[in-house]
Amino acid sequence: MKRWMCIVGLWMVAGAFVVADVRVMGDRVSLRAAPSLEAEVLDRAMRGDVFRVLGRTNGWVAVEAPDYVDAWVSESYLTNGVVIPSRLNVRSGPNRNYAVLTVVEGGTKLEELDRFHAWVKVVPPAGSRVWIYADYTEAVLPEVGELVEEPGRMASEAVAYEAVEAVLSVLPLELNTQKNQGLEQTYVGRLERANPGLYRLVSADEEVLCLVRGRVEQLETLMDRWVGIEGLAYYIQASVLPVLQPNRIVLDPLVVD
Repeated sequence: MKRWMCIVGLWMVAGAFVVADVRVMGDRVSLRAAPSLEAEVLDRAMRGDVFRVLGRTNGWVAVEAPDYVDAWVSESYLTNGVVIPSRLNVRSGPNRNYAVLTVVEGGTKLEELDRFHAWVKVVPPAGSRVWIYADYTEAVLPEVGELVEEPGRMASEAVAYEAVEAVLSVLPLELNTQKNQGLEQTYVGRLERANPGLYRLVSADEEVLCLVRGRVEQLETLMDRWVGIEGLAYYIQASVLPVLQPNRIVLDPLVVD
């Protein structure tokens, strides 16, 4: 009997997250100058605020500072808002005792907001980071990407590209914070419908390999076809199976005996 080979490409990086954004899950959550409960509180974030992730360490998430966080530079290092030295510290307050939010390169243009003695308050430049306790955040699932069919691996017949009414309800995908998210994975199987808003890949032995979340109008044209799907895998609370977000789909992938 012919069996479909699973092209499993697991780049397992322990503890690694590639989620680009996090959403605040608490009220008036502290944005701190460093990953510590003893660090200076720079401002507060509100429930539902979304931030770009810059890094993680020991239960803390570094996020890009919002515009309302204070950022200061010494006026002696600016000319018409342009940074003079090759590198300049941007601090959370108007003296050298405050925390460094980021370091900007010479020639960077900063937008002035206010002045205090010999210091200039500016809009936080790109890369300015503040810290938030990870337990008060959740990962934001990225938008579904475009599906790309790999040339040379297509079935003999063309796949009809017909618009299908999006009648499936949107399934809330609450991420399982105990699992690594966004790992690159590849699965091969037969595409079937699963829960509303989701599909699944089934092996030749009728084992469900993973769930698939993608563009309905494209996935509907591939129903009951054997496909190889490369994408990012996310784990949700409602299922033990990974939810695969496709980056590339191969039709009728190679068969082995």
